[in-house]
Amino acid sequence: MASQFPPVGINFDELEPVDPAAAENNALPLPPGVQLTSRERAVWDYIVARLTEEGLAHRTAGLAITVIARTYIAWVDAGIELEKVKEKHNGSYFIRTPKGYEQPHQAYYTQRNLKQELLRWLPECCLTLPSRAAVMVKKPDDQQDDLFDDLVGHGAQHPGSLRN
Repeated sequence: MASQFPPVGINFDELEPVDPAAAENNALPLPPGVQLTSRERAVWDYIVARLTEEGLAHRTAGLAITVIARTYIAWVDAGIELEKVKEKHNGSYFIRTPKGYEQPHQAYYTQRNLKQELLRWLPECCLTLPSRAAVMVKKPDDQQDDLFDDLVGHGAQHPGSLRN
C-alpha cells in the first residue's frame, strides 16, 4: 500500500526559487497583517517562484497562497506526528480507547482534514495539473489588439494636444 504521508525530513531551506533575482523582482507582497514563519515563507516563496516561472498571473492571490502555505506546513507537521504514532504502535496509527475500542489516532484525522483542505485550495492558485491546464487552454496565444492603443500612444507622444 502506498504511503499517503508527506516525506519526513523535508529541508525547507532548500525550497529556494531557482532564480532568486527573478523571484525578487516578481516578489508578491504578503497580505496586510500576515506574519509567516520561516518555513511558511519558504513555501510562499516557492509557490510564487513557480507561478512566475509558468507565467501565471498571481498578483491577487496573496490570501490564497497564505492559506496554502500555512495549511501545507500544518499538513507536513501532522504527517510527522502520525509517523511518530505509528512508530510507537508497531506501524499502526490505530489506538485502543479506554473502553477497549480501536480507532485511528487524532493525528490521522488532523492530517486527513488538512490534506482535504489543501486539495480544495490548490486549484485556486493553479497548483494542480488540471487547474493549470484549464488556465493554459484559456490563455490567449496572441494578445488581442488594443483598440485604443494608437490614441493613447498619440496622447503620450504629444502631451500638449491633450489640453483643451
